Amino acid sequence: MPLITASPPPPSYDRDYVVRDITDFYTFLTKMYLPSELLRIPPPEGWSFITPERYAWLKKTPTVIDLMRHLPYITREDNDGHKIYIETAVVDYEGEQVRSTMRFAEEHGRKRPHLDTIEPDPTTFDFDTSIPEYMLVLASETCGGDGYWWLLDTQRGTLTLYDAGTRHSGQREKGTIENEPVQEGVNDDELWREHPTWRLKEFLDMLKEQYTTLELVPRGPADVEKRWDGDFGKAQISAFTGCGWPDLSTYRKDECMERLKKLLHAHLYKTELPVF
Repeated sequence: MPLITASPPPPSYDRDYVVRDITDFYTFLTKMYLPSELLRIPPPEGWSFITPERYAWLKKTPTVIDLMRHLPYITREDNDGHKIYIETAVVDYEGEQVRSTMRFAEEHGRKRPHLDTIEPDPTTFDFDTSIPEYMLVLASETCGGDGYWWLLDTQRGTLTLYDAGTRHSGQREKGTIENEPVQEGVNDDELWREHPTWRLKEFLDMLKEQYTTLELVPRGPADVEKRWDGDFGKAQISAFTGCGWPDLSTYRKDECMERLKKLLHAHLYKTELPVF
C-alpha cells in the first residue's frame, strides 16, 4: 500500500460502506478457511437484540450503536474464537458470549457487564484513557495473547490497529494515513492515534492481499499466523496451492483444511511431514 505523503482529504464515515466492506472481508475469509456457518448477516432492519437501551452501559454514541446493529458477525463463543488475524477475533456484539455476560451482570446486581473482548483492561494500554465513545472495537486479542485490537473511528471512517503484544508501536507503519508519532500538545484522550491507522477499506484490502499471497497463513479453520520459513512453512503453502489457491473457482477449501490438520499434527508431534 503506497505511503500517503501529501495531505489527503479527510476520511469520512458512512455506515453502509463500512457494513459492505466488512461483509466482503468476512465472506472472503469464509471462502478461504473460516467455517461459512459462523458468518451471520443481519436482517435489513438490523439485529433486534442490539438497542441503545440494552447497550447503554457501553457508553457509545448513537452512531456506534447503529453500526453495531447492522454489522455482520463471526460467531465467537469464548475469549478465544476463530481468528480473522493473528491472535485476533471478531467481537460478536449479537452473540451468546455477550448475552450471557449481560445476563450474569443483571442477575448479580452489577451496574454493568465486563468482558475483556469488548473493553480491555486500561492497564494493558499505553495510554490512560478509555476508548472514546465514538470508536467501536471491531475485533480484539484472543486468550492466546500477543494479538491486536481493531478500533473503528466513526468520526473519521478509519481503523486503528493496536498491537497488544508490544503495547506500544513506537512509530506508524508504512502505508498508514498519518506517519508522524504523536506530537506534543495532542489531546490526552486521543493518544491512541499514535498507532497505525488506515482508511477501513484500504486496511481490509491490504489483509486480503496478504491472505491471497499467503503472507498470512491460516493453520486451519480457526487460527492465523505469519508465513513460516523452513519445511513446515513450505508445506503449509503447498497445502493451499495444491488445492487451487488463490483461484476461488477451483480452490478446494475442505480438502485444504484437512491437509493443514495433518500437517499441524505432524509438526506438533515431530513426525515426518506428509507429502501431498
